[in-house]
Amino acid sequence: MARTRSKPKIRVLHHLARSGGTLLSRCIGSMEGVALFSEVHPDTMKLIDPVAQARDWYGLVSEAEVKAWKRRGGVEFAQLFVLASFRADQQGKTLVLRDWTHIDYHGVPYLRPTMQPRIVESLSEHFELVRTATVRHPIDEYLSLMNLGIMQNRPFPLRDYLEGCERFAEEAVAIGFVRYEDFTHAPDEQLKVICDRLDVSFDPSYIERWAANDHVTGDTSGTRGGRHEIRPLTRRKADDKIVESFRAFDSYHRVKSLLGYDDD
Repeated sequence: MARTRSKPKIRVLHHLARSGGTLLSRCIGSMEGVALFSEVHPDTMKLIDPVAQARDWYGLVSEAEVKAWKRRGGVEFAQLFVLASFRADQQGKTLVLRDWTHIDYHGVPYLRPTMQPRIVESLSEHFELVRTATVRHPIDEYLSLMNLGIMQNRPFPLRDYLEGCERFAEEAVAIGFVRYEDFTHAPDEQLKVICDRLDVSFDPSYIERWAANDHVTGDTSGTRGGRHEIRPLTRRKADDKIVESFRAFDSYHRVKSLLGYDDD
């Protein structure tokens, strides 16, 4: 009888926008042997190009291959990572995909959210997916998100925001999560948890390199302590009207319960 070949593993880190993903990815991507792709998503390859990351950051595809794909109208998301995973394995590297989870659960202003992890749908046929998530208090995350220039004057009803948060919180509970606030208070401890869940070897020497790691996408203005240190995260100041607006939704209370947040 023919022996069934097991699928190769691929690691995926999920988090919503403005929840510390850039800083966390900078740290994980600085660990020895890790090749981290940043904010990749099967529906947004024209917005953030994983092909360019594979070529320019890690040398996992060649310029000739990129040109050939362009002549044929591009390369499929799964096809790219099948090749990148194979070559990374040959080079002794471990692929970690930082999912652009915002697209799935909030989407604004790019796409309508599907409320499910599209990256799983795209890659599960080819890989054994090893996944985990990071989260942040929903009020702080919302205030930070709405402060972005790209969100100015764009309607994003709180009901829709919290629906996305609730659906993502359910997914995070299913695959395990680390709170961003906890990470900023104990970076090594929480990174070990993330690495263990992703089946990645924790490398404490990341601390010597993370600040200079530019193989990452996303806004860095909110990085705790800037680009040179990780400072404990404090709660954002929200006025009473905003807090009461959140409290009016059952989804807000469920998100807090699922993720273990007690305060408003």
